[in-house]
Amino acid sequence: MILSTAKGNPKLKDLFVRPNIIAKRVSGSLEAHANVGDAFLGWDS
Repeated sequence: MILSTAKGNPKLKDLFVRPNIIAKRVSGSLEAHANVGDAFLGWDS
């Protein structure tokens, strides 16, 4: 993957982890970075 330096890092928002380890659905974001590949950005509460 080649990321554009003109814009910010691409980000996918409102993702859900599957399989779900807990009964409650929690969402998070996934952001692409040139130096580490893809980075998961925590959980929204």
